[in-house]
Amino acid sequence: MLRSRNSSAKPRRRSPRYNDFDAETPVADVIIPRPSQYAIQKIKNMDPDGCREVAITSRSTSDADDAFGFAKVKGIVALKTIASFKASHKALHDHDLSWRQFDLAKTSFLIHIEKNGWPEKHQQALALFFTLITNHEHRMRPRGEKTLLRYAGFVRREWHDRLAQNQGFNIGIFNNALYNTLSDDVWETERDESLRMVRPFLNL
Repeated sequence: MLRSRNSSAKPRRRSPRYNDFDAETPVADVIIPRPSQYAIQKIKNMDPDGCREVAITSRSTSDADDAFGFAKVKGIVALKTIASFKASHKALHDHDLSWRQFDLAKTSFLIHIEKNGWPEKHQQALALFFTLITNHEHRMRPRGEKTLLRYAGFVRREWHDRLAQNQGFNIGIFNNALYNTLSDDVWETERDESLRMVRPFLNL
């Protein structure tokens, strides 16, 4: 019996598919908080508790279990999916990183997407995205770095979501309106925290 010429050949590894994005379209001025995949699945299954789960998990975009985050492994900050280290107390979201950690992590991220063959268009857009953030004129302002880290986390997650839905936008276009909204949110959060800390003393 003749042996097939290709019988011992290894199957070719299929390259992952990357959806394209519109280079002229920026991120929206408002990003709607995204519920967790667990809550979304309940909606798809017409679970009566689905709306309640969405309402709860939408209060914090950090609950998304397919989002990306950073983890410190042997002194090196690495990018991983939240689901892959959900139990790890060392996992950090973008807005919880120090500026130095973010700067190191984004460099590692850009290196690895190149190694993994991401399209050149996507690489360039992400490189510009990080460049605009790390060189933003508001970095030296009070709450500037904190706001920029929040912007980075929200927009990067939204970009990945929209790409998956074939509604990709150009992450390399900085949206000042969204940034200003997030800056107001950061300021209000700090104000509320300050009021919460002094309130017990005001009641003495």
